[in-house]
Amino acid sequence: MYFLTLFKNFCSSNYKSLPLAILAFMLMSLTVTDKEADYAKSKSKLVNKIKIGNVDAAYVKIIDHFYFKTCDSLVKVKFTIENQPIKDVLTRLFEICDSELNENHITTLGMPSLNHNFLLTLKAYKYGTVTSQLMDINLSHSKIFLLVFDKLPLAHTIKTVVDLKEMFYEPYLISSRIESGQFERYKDTLLYLMANVAPEILYRKLAEKNSFYTALVNDNNKISVKAISQIETSMDINTILPFSMAILENRITEADIKKLMMVPKDYYRTFVQEALRLHTSFDPEISDFLKKPIVNFNKKTGNYYFIKEINDLHDSPDNVRFNVLNGLNASELYFLLLAGSYDLVMEGSSALYTSSFMYLYKKFLVETEKEGLHKFFDNVDYYEFDRFISNVTDYGLVADLVQRLDGDR
Repeated sequence: MYFLTLFKNFCSSNYKSLPLAILAFMLMSLTVTDKEADYAKSKSKLVNKIKIGNVDAAYVKIIDHFYFKTCDSLVKVKFTIENQPIKDVLTRLFEICDSELNENHITTLGMPSLNHNFLLTLKAYKYGTVTSQLMDINLSHSKIFLLVFDKLPLAHTIKTVVDLKEMFYEPYLISSRIESGQFERYKDTLLYLMANVAPEILYRKLAEKNSFYTALVNDNNKISVKAISQIETSMDINTILPFSMAILENRITEADIKKLMMVPKDYYRTFVQEALRLHTSFDPEISDFLKKPIVNFNKKTGNYYFIKEINDLHDSPDNVRFNVLNGLNASELYFLLLAGSYDLVMEGSSALYTSSFMYLYKKFLVETEKEGLHKFFDNVDYYEFDRFISNVTDYGLVADLVQRLDGDR
């Protein structure tokens, strides 16, 4: 930029002595030189930062190949994207990546993956498949590419994808965005996502007689959307939602649910049965129905009905402390083992004390002894098995579980 500034200062006092064509040529030459310097400088700065602390020869080779072979080759063949020289785009990429590294938004070890996704995006642009390509890469990379291409029309497409990804990760954003014309072609997909992940919002919108959502639901034929939209209740919506599919299929009524709630164990047993019925369905729309809300509801309900009482009676004899567990079957005990993690719920920590988890774990093993652990897990189709393993690991029981599973074969 120094040479360009110097040239402008010269022109301000001497422009009359030079032909206009020569002035224009000199300005263009200095601008090109300036951009070449920016490209080289920003690339060198970024590469040096990436290599700090990374002594692996294979990693360094990958980095050097991208920045000094691939990037330079793209510049040499004068590749353009939406009439923008690739050199300008790459310079912007280098600067953005340097900033993101400084902010710890990305790591040096993740740079080869980001660079690979950048090249795939360029290729997808050439073949007109940018949207599908961007949907396949992670959100952080998409956000970086949005900054890189922010001056180009392509940024509009990237912005739409970034917004969609944010809604997939945080479905509660859907209600504030779905009515935008930007998402017209995706509104049925977003409605389906809302029904399955943020059903209480969809229920509230329909209860408020919102015309947009009413029309959207009426035109939608997904059974999960119908299950949520048909609910009309004076009860706490969260106590009804896990049974919304059963209500739609006439397997249970609101009156039945009210009666079940009078006896917590009966309500919890019916809830567990319904959760497993949904999970083990061969219909993918049914098996995915309310998957995340049901997991969260189990934490809240398990804590409210059982775990809190067990923890509150920590100093009491076992026959008093664990009395609340009497009569629970293997599936219900398993769901409590899933709920008794270190996560936080609305009523506070749902974590079981170590002695409480050990007691519950042993009781679960006793209840599954007759059919065997493998048979039990097959019957529940390994429902939330990764969460179960995580919880067992937290309480130092993973070796015991593996030994029992091996012995059960």
